[in-house]
Amino acid sequence: MMLPRIRFVCLLLIVVPGLVFGQYGRPRRGRSVGPTNGVPGATPAVTFRGALRSIDKKEIVIDAGEDQILHFKRTKKTKFLKGDKEIKPGDFPEEAAVVIEANRALNGDLDAVNVFQGEPPAAPEHSPKS
Repeated sequence: MMLPRIRFVCLLLIVVPGLVFGQYGRPRRGRSVGPTNGVPGATPAVTFRGALRSIDKKEIVIDAGEDQILHFKRTKKTKFLKGDKEIKPGDFPEEAAVVIEANRALNGDLDAVNVFQGEPPAAPEHSPKS
């Protein structure tokens, strides 16, 4: 009578850990492929338009209209441009119309990539050769 119970307990001790750890699968090696196609932190740039409220060493704030105030994080890669020429952040007048190209960081912050005074320069159109 005791032998079947011992066999059952032994069987459980062997099977249960396999079921529990089997849910997680094997650890992956190399980079994982997800919504960014394997490129960590790569998100498409998003464009925002508004009136400049402030620029400091860490942050850019714009009024995007309809009571929307947007905060952008300044990084080492943030460029300030007028047309296609780079300018200093201090050259932006108060309430200037700006266009900001930004990426969304993994923590949800908006990282400013390019800050244009006025509209960005038009991209050259490629005409098909005839």
